[in-house]
Amino acid sequence: MKYFTELNYSLGDEDSAVEYHLLPHGARSVAAVAGSGGRILPLLAKEPGRLCCFDILKKQLHLTRLRVESVRALELEEFAAFWGYPPAPMAPKERKHRFRSFPLPGDAAESLDALFERHGWAEIIYMGRFERMFKSLAWINHFFTGRAGRRLFDCETVEDQIDYLESSFPDLRWRLVLALLANSAVLNSILYKGDFPRKNITGSIYANFHRTYDRIFRSIRLKESFFAQFSFFGRLVTREAGLMEVNPEIFDSIKHAIQHTQVEYVHGDIVDEIANRREGYNFVSLSDVPSFLPTASEALYLRDLRPGLGAGAVVVTRGNLRVIKPETLGYEDISGSLSGLCSREKTQLWHVNAYKRGADHEPSL
Repeated sequence: MKYFTELNYSLGDEDSAVEYHLLPHGARSVAAVAGSGGRILPLLAKEPGRLCCFDILKKQLHLTRLRVESVRALELEEFAAFWGYPPAPMAPKERKHRFRSFPLPGDAAESLDALFERHGWAEIIYMGRFERMFKSLAWINHFFTGRAGRRLFDCETVEDQIDYLESSFPDLRWRLVLALLANSAVLNSILYKGDFPRKNITGSIYANFHRTYDRIFRSIRLKESFFAQFSFFGRLVTREAGLMEVNPEIFDSIKHAIQHTQVEYVHGDIVDEIANRREGYNFVSLSDVPSFLPTASEALYLRDLRPGLGAGAVVVTRGNLRVIKPETLGYEDISGSLSGLCSREKTQLWHVNAYKRGADHEPSL
């Protein structure tokens, strides 16, 4: 797939609060898709004995390693500034100096150094393809909705947001923006380079996007939603909207866990690697990997994972416009218990599902 050939995410499109709350403290062995690393650090905060980060793209693994090493070396405000969080991102010259002081393996240091040089050592959290795409879309959004659209972010409470939506928000112009965003050809060409997952959920892309943003506007403080801020500004405008990694309590937990948790970085397909390793993982965070699996095998990923999981292991998956319903023989579907967590998830993009592996004596496929 062309999509999986360069840095796709530097911040990402997931609020990892669901996985964070599902993962028990002190689990023996955890496996997760690396992504930008922003979805890894909250899991590390739960102090697992071992955390294995998988990705089919080396650059994403390198960026994840950098996130871990920068937590190890920096205090919270330095960490936030290094990555480019508001309100005071680090100057490019200082970012370059700090980066070159981190003890990264040669291939990671060389690859990331070249990437950061191409971007002038600007804020790292905006360097991924996804983040750059939203910078373009935010410009289009501002062209249509202008200051009236952005004033929604001046609201202090969800109640204020609802009042503004119903009195002053430029709804018709916003619907035009959504119509453009909902054009699968646009998304395919800008972000996925021809590998856009085929939609299988009910309703049009437009209807789903409209519903997603309406949930955000009416249930999440926009000062805390990085996805909403990306959509209107192309960047974060408040620290509150940052990933969990810049929450002071979470950051302290991550920094403590780094001292004793074994973190491993594995270049490969997470489903195949877990199945072949047979290490008895207790928790697996798959992100939206099932959405990209071949049609012939997409429903079998739980069966394929089972040999590498311990009894009682929990597998968490996400899907946006394409949601895979797996065969669940040998598992308990615990997705119904997630509604409260999902209602607070700050992107409102995802259908999140979770499955608990049964004991070894239970039948398997």
